[in-house]
Amino acid sequence: MMIAKKLTIPALLSFHLVSSCNGLLLLSATHPSFDLCIYNPFTRDYVELPKRSHHAGVLGFGFDPTTKKYKVVEISYKRATHLDFRRRVVRFGMRPASQTAAYSVEVHILTVSSNTWRNLGSFPFRFVLQKSQVLVNGKLHWRATTNLIMSFDLATEQFKEVPRPDFIASNRRIHELVVLQGCLSAVSFDDNNEELEIWVMKEYDVKESWVKQFSIGDYVPKILQPNYQCHSSNDPRFHSRKKWIQVLCLLKSGGLLLQYRNKALVVYDPHCRTFQDVQVPCEEIPRCLRTVVHVASLNWIGT
Repeated sequence: MMIAKKLTIPALLSFHLVSSCNGLLLLSATHPSFDLCIYNPFTRDYVELPKRSHHAGVLGFGFDPTTKKYKVVEISYKRATHLDFRRRVVRFGMRPASQTAAYSVEVHILTVSSNTWRNLGSFPFRFVLQKSQVLVNGKLHWRATTNLIMSFDLATEQFKEVPRPDFIASNRRIHELVVLQGCLSAVSFDDNNEELEIWVMKEYDVKESWVKQFSIGDYVPKILQPNYQCHSSNDPRFHSRKKWIQVLCLLKSGGLLLQYRNKALVVYDPHCRTFQDVQVPCEEIPRCLRTVVHVASLNWIGT
């Protein structure tokens, strides 16, 4: 039986957990007294970042290996005129999704050792409002409409479209991005197929290196079963469960750690195709979980 343990941290104002990098967490505060902070839960050090004058749709946090600096990327949306949009498409030399033609993305970046947010200008793609930012090879990655994978190089501060798996030609869609054993991976689903598929890019930025490595069948964790016992298999909610599965990481045991409906943690054994619920004491179960993969360290900004 696997047991989840509660980590005691010092009292902080209400916040959202954005992401983890090198043992540091980026927290987005919900209190007006401060905006963003970087926090090391192991050493309990934290620092407040300069307030933003703009509202982010998506945040990213990573380490620039060329300068040894941490950077925070903020992506916000605004409507664009048709002419402005066409100019940006030509500038970046990319094919925009037709659904995004009325929008542009404005990008701001903060080098954590600095006190100033820099405006990098606009970008002609719209990112999916989902916590699926992943850091691979010094680049942040997000899903973008439609079924695009976009990277942001923390060194050059440039966006680039990343080659997608071959399943894009079918009816499958990218559900989320994840890092498995240091490789960029894409979780996909098909409305007509109950199995989630996990595709792994074995060699970064090489389209031919995408391979389907895992398939995950249907499962309802025990803590969520009461919500579905009264529904028949013909109920649409019964067939949409794959949409609220989050793949967290690949464990040393070879199992996949999954999160269901921001509530339940489950370990899936891909060899035996079995599921094991992670037990959390009832009195400690929060109403909603925001889970990121985090490795504790003594790292701190500038060290």
